[in-house]
Formats: sequence, C-alpha cells, structure tokens
Amino acid sequence: MRERTRWIAETPLTPAEWRNLDFRVSETNPVHGGYVTADPTPGPEYDMHYGLELGVVLSGRMRRLWHAWETELEPGDVWLCGMWERHGWQALVPGCQHFVLVLVPQFLLRARFQEAPDLDLMAPFAVPPRDRPCVHQSARREVLALMRRSEPGFSMTSPRRAVGLELVALQILLAALANWVPPRPRPPIPQESDYQLVGHAVEIALDSRRPLTSQEVAHAIGMGHATFARSFKGLMGISFTRFALRSRLGQAAAQLTQTDDPIAKVATDWGFTDFRRFRHSFRQHYGIPPDDYRERRG
Repeated sequence: MRERTRWIAETPLTPAEWRNLDFRVSETNPVHGGYVTADPTPGPEYDMHYGLELGVVLSGRMRRLWHAWETELEPGDVWLCGMWERHGWQALVPGCQHFVLVLVPQFLLRARFQEAPDLDLMAPFAVPPRDRPCVHQSARREVLALMRRSEPGFSMTSPRRAVGLELVALQILLAALANWVPPRPRPPIPQESDYQLVGHAVEIALDSRRPLTSQEVAHAIGMGHATFARSFKGLMGISFTRFALRSRLGQAAAQLTQTDDPIAKVATDWGFTDFRRFRHSFRQHYGIPPDDYRERRG
C-alpha cells in the first residue's frame, strides 16, 4: 500500500505507540495527530488501538468500516472510533488525504464547560458506529476551513503545538455534535470519580498478560460487580471482558511486528493457551491471521 504519513509530533508514531497511549502518558501528552495520504488498495486496512480516534477527510474519498457497518466519506466528513474498536479504512481515489487525531479519554473528561453542563464528549464514542455524529453537509466547508486555519499552529514548538492539537480536536468534535441527538435512553452524565475507577480497571487490563474477569477486577478496585460492569460499558462502549481481550490482542500484535518470536510463543506470552483460539480471535479483530499481519506490518 502506498501510504505517506506526516505526524505532528517530535517523531513519527508506530502502531505500537498508538496502542501504548495510556493514562500515564495522557497527563502530559493527551493528543497525537497527523496527516495521512494514501492511494487505493485492493482491500481495506484494519487497526485497533486504545486511544479514541477522531478524523477528517481533507481531499478525495474514502471508505470507513466497523463491525457490520461501513460508510463512504468525502472532504469535510468526520469519523469517530472507540477504544480497542476494530476499524478499517480504504482510500477510493489516488492521493486521498485525511487528518487523524488519537485521544486519551481523560482529555475529553477534562473538557467541561459551565455553559453546557450536560455536554458529554465521551458519549459519541460509546454508541454504535451507525449512531455516531457526523458533520452536516452544509458544515463540511466550515470544517475544512478550520483545518486550514489550524495548520500553522501545528508547526509551533511544544507545548503550543500540543495546545493547538487539543483545540482543533475539540472544535472538530463540537462541529460533529452540532445536530447530533444521542440514542435513547440517554445514560447519566459520568462523574470524574466514575472515570477514576474505570481508569484503574483499564490500567489493570493494560498491564495484564492473562485473561481477566470483570468480577476479579471489580473486587480489586472496590466496586460491586454489577455496578462495575454497568459503569465500564456505559463509559467505554464495550464490556470489560472484551476490552481486556482486545488489549492482549493489541499487545500480541505489537510483539508480532517488533520481534521474530514464533507466533505460538507470542500467543502464550499474552495468555492464549489455545493457539487455535488465538488465531480465531486475532483474525476476528484484525481481519487477517497473525502470520499475514506480521508479513504486512513487520
């Protein structure tokens, strides 16, 4: 695939660095962003990472794919991806360019506005892809104009560059939310304490090399199992068990591309004692078996 990436960072980010955006990094560097230019390919490329993803098509036309749903996007269109959510994309015309931002959840948690106390910026990422907000056709030009105005700020030195990325992330998201009506029933607005407890559970999952149950993690963070399961699914849009599985798959995918370890060893390293189940789970989430993934990304 012919793909050219220009990252707004000190050095380009690898897929593993996307995956490793975690709560410790988020306090000082909560947003990464960059420009990607690509040509059409025979099939879509798939990815899955911890950080939330927010993107804008700048030129050309592309296809975005999620589980059981896909859509075609044009210049000014916006897409969103949740945490550890398998998603794919494919350029449909030569030189298709898009702008991608990867955010840690705490960044959106901190973005509270007294004028709009009911505004929950995590909600659009937690609903099914089909129900997520998009930019109205009449507002696409405004989004593209925003990107043109913002680009000079990306060339500044840190921390101003980081501030520029955070501001453009909020502006893109607010543009998408302008006419969005959340699906009913609408969950209650989460509190910071909710995020702190769920965040602790996320850290446990990211540090674990073995399967975890929601019951044991709920006990570890001092929550009842039913309350924990409901809170985690409501905030993250995914059950904890599935989140933990995808976390281990993401770690295994990084090991496949960064080492020459046998695939069976990679599976064992990340708690998959049944190799056939590992291959099935990997293919289900990445769209290709682990050996093909290594060949493409290695």
